[in-house]
Amino acid sequence: MPALEPAAPVRPGRSGWRPLLADRDAEQALAVVREILQAADPGDNPSLLTGSAGLALLHGYAGQAGLESNGISTASELLDHAIAPLAEGDLDPWLAGGVAGIAWVAAHLEQRGILPRLRGRFTDVDSAVEAFLLDLPPGTHFELCYGLAGLGVYALERFPHPASRRLLALLLDRLQEMAVHCDQGVSWFTGPHMVPDDPQLAKAPAGYYNLGMAHGMPGVVALLGATCRTGVRRHHARRLLGGAVAWLLAQRLGPDVASCFPSTVAPGLSAEPSRLAWCYGDAGVAGALHLAGVGAKQPAWTEEALGIMTKAARLAPEDSGVVDAGLCHGSAGLAIQFHRMYQATGEERMADAARYWIGRTLQFRRSGQGVAGYLARMGTTDAGGERWVAESGLLTGAAGIGLVLLSAATPLEPAWDRALLMSAREG
Repeated sequence: MPALEPAAPVRPGRSGWRPLLADRDAEQALAVVREILQAADPGDNPSLLTGSAGLALLHGYAGQAGLESNGISTASELLDHAIAPLAEGDLDPWLAGGVAGIAWVAAHLEQRGILPRLRGRFTDVDSAVEAFLLDLPPGTHFELCYGLAGLGVYALERFPHPASRRLLALLLDRLQEMAVHCDQGVSWFTGPHMVPDDPQLAKAPAGYYNLGMAHGMPGVVALLGATCRTGVRRHHARRLLGGAVAWLLAQRLGPDVASCFPSTVAPGLSAEPSRLAWCYGDAGVAGALHLAGVGAKQPAWTEEALGIMTKAARLAPEDSGVVDAGLCHGSAGLAIQFHRMYQATGEERMADAARYWIGRTLQFRRSGQGVAGYLARMGTTDAGGERWVAESGLLTGAAGIGLVLLSAATPLEPAWDRALLMSAREG
C-alpha cells in the first residue's frame, strides 16, 4: 500500500506532538474514530485493557480534541461504571483487568483535566497496593499486565504524590528481591508457578525468560527507565536498570535474522525470531530501551532503540505476523510505536513507517463486521480455525484503534499510551 501523505501543513500541539496525517487522510481517519465512538460497547467489563475504563480514555480524548461534544461526560460515566466494582472488593490488583488499571485511568483523566481533582480519591487504592507490596503473595509475577510492573504504572501516574514515591520505592525493593543476577546482567525469570496455564511451558517446563513487553523483561526495563525520571531512589533504580539492559541486549539475535530479539529464552531451547508487535517482538523491546535511555540519560541505549526500529521499518509486511488492527499485536500498535519514535527522533523514516501502518489499520476494516468494521484475531477455535471476535476494548479492540487514529490525525499528544509504557511523564 502506498504511504499516506505527510502532514507537513499541520502544526504541532502545545506538547509539540506532530500528527502524521493532513487534509483528506486526516478526515478519513477521524471519520473512522467517530464510527468507533458510536459502536464501541464494553458491556459489563470494567477493566482498563478490555472494558469500560479503557473506553473512557477514547471518549475523553475525543472530547478534548473536539471530535465528540459529549465525550468528556461520556468518559466520566464510563469510569463511574468501571469504579463501581471496586467497592465490592472482588477485583484483582493488576493493571490489565483489576484495580490498578481502573485507578490509573482515574488518575490520568484527572491529570489531563478531563476529571476534576478530588481530594482523597485514591487513598484506599494507594493503601491497598502498599499493603500488597509489603506482604507479597507467593508466586507474584514481575510482569506488566498481571504483575509488579503494572502496579508501577499506576504509581507513576500518581507522581509526585507522596504515596507514589512510597509505592515506587517498594516496587524497587520487590523487583530487586526477584531479580536473577548472572554474568550477562540482571533479569527476571518466569517460573511455572507464575503462569501455570502458559502454553510456553510445554517447551520449557522448568520456566523461561520472557522477552515480551506485556509479560516479560522489557516491561520491567521500561518501568525502571520511567522511574529513573522521577528521581525516586535514582541510584538504586539506575543500577538495576543497567544490569537489565545489559542482559536484554545480550539476547540479541544475529544480523541475518528477521527480528533482533526472540520472544523467549530458556536453557536448552534455540531462540526463535519473534513477530513484530508491542506485546512481543522488536517494537516493544525498542520502546522499552528508549524509555530506559531517556530515563537514565544513556544516549547509547536510545541509539540502540532507533536501530532496532529502523530494522523493523524495513521488514516486509508479510513477515511481520500482523493480521489485525489492534494495539497489542496489530497494525495500530506498530503505528503508534513508530509515531512515538518519530516524535522522539525526528527521523522521517519512522514517520513513513507509522503512516504505512496507519494505512494498514484503515485497510483492515470490513464493512458491517465487528466494531465499526474491526474484528480481532483471538487464537483458534476448537476445530483449529482462526477465531475472530468483536472487541471494543483498549488492548486488542476498537478503543485502542480509535486512540491511535486520533493521535495520527490531530496534534493532541497520546499520553494515554503511558498505560502500556510506550511513553512516560516528565520527572
